[in-house]
Amino acid sequence: MSALDPIVQADLVRLDRPDRPGVYRRVLQLYLSNAADLRQRALQAQAAGDAIALHRALHNLRSTSASVGARALEAVIRPLELRAREGCVELSIADWAELDSELAAAQGAVGELLAG
Repeated sequence: MSALDPIVQADLVRLDRPDRPGVYRRVLQLYLSNAADLRQRALQAQAAGDAIALHRALHNLRSTSASVGARALEAVIRPLELRAREGCVELSIADWAELDSELAAAQGAVGELLAG
């Protein structure tokens, strides 16, 4: 099973038009350049005990992941984001491991699309 939803990918491909070529690749490139940074911001916010910053980073990571079709990653982040919104900054090692596993899968799939 692909780490990226093929329906979302098809929708993204349709963003490319003769008058706007390269939009699809740019979306994928932006995801790769931003996802790791957002994960790092979430980790730093947790370490600082800053629930607002943690929520913001997780929200942005979830929404950008959804925009490229990383549904499994989106599903992993959603409950963490909700907990942070409620003021909880306690993410377990297992939470981070699951997030990191799905993030790596999404990044790998996006990288393969860009390479192909």
